[in-house]
Amino acid sequence: MRKITSSLIMLLGLCSFSSFGQLIEMKAQRLTPLDVSTIKIVYSASVTNTSVADLMKALDGITMNYPNAKTVSLYINSPGGDMDAGYAAYSAVKNFSLPLETVNLSQVASAATLMYCASQNRRSMPDAIFLLHPAALTMHNVSGELKPNDIKTLSQSLSIGNNLFTAIYKDCTKYDSEALESILSSESNRKLLYYHEAQTQGLITQTNTEIKPVDVAYYIN
Repeated sequence: MRKITSSLIMLLGLCSFSSFGQLIEMKAQRLTPLDVSTIKIVYSASVTNTSVADLMKALDGITMNYPNAKTVSLYINSPGGDMDAGYAAYSAVKNFSLPLETVNLSQVASAATLMYCASQNRRSMPDAIFLLHPAALTMHNVSGELKPNDIKTLSQSLSIGNNLFTAIYKDCTKYDSEALESILSSESNRKLLYYHEAQTQGLITQTNTEIKPVDVAYYIN
């Protein structure tokens, strides 16, 4: 234990840490902001407004603090979550000013597929999985009664979610409209994809599976 502890102390001495809520930034002390070229963000969280806000903070921090950054890798391990938050993450990644690749670190499921699909350069670890399935709603503060207009509102919300999935999947997979309609029509038609099928269907665009060393890392938990 003493040897391991000493190694950790040496590592801590080489790096500086900044914490902002659930967002942690880690940077080698030997580097100035102008020296930073490569950056990664590790997103290990459900897709929520809070975690996506942390993602946006990290992206903004990169553009403001590291003007010479060349590449950014977004490593994702997420079971999914809120659809609106997922679309916000998609928009943030899609409109990011620097080259950004997305990487499936372990699982990219449901709403997390939106941020994964936002990049044109998409990688995956060999044993990672993807889950494509229909939009779903979490019922909050629902009384014991549902009226006809409530059913209509819920149906419209689900249609909006599925339409969003369809539009984005058309851009980042090779599934045609009929296949996507089937996948998004029922939970029993959900699609669980492993590496080779995800690559065949165009979800994965790059074959490199290494975790690259970087100058700065952000962690979102």
